[in-house]
Amino acid sequence: MLFVANRCSRDIISHLRLLGGSNEKSILLMGDGAWYASEGMKGRLDELGLKNTYVLEDSLSEKGVPVSNDCIVVGFDEMVALIMERGFKVISL
Repeated sequence: MLFVANRCSRDIISHLRLLGGSNEKSILLMGDGAWYASEGMKGRLDELGLKNTYVLEDSLSEKGVPVSNDCIVVGFDEMVALIMERGFKVISL
């Protein structure tokens, strides 16, 4: 299961917890959602047991977000592959 977050909101955490349950899940952060990739915010996602946290490179540079070492930085090609080709069930938050 791949969650896609393009905003930074308390609702994101509760939706991930509710919709993801005990399933294997990852998140792709873009736009304002890239703030969750920062060292200070990443802890909020860690408690959810995510397999991977991906963040769109353009969103990081656009926002000036200092990315956590735990995040996997991806470009547009990799983002498309995650969403379209990897067989994930995709849920946009």
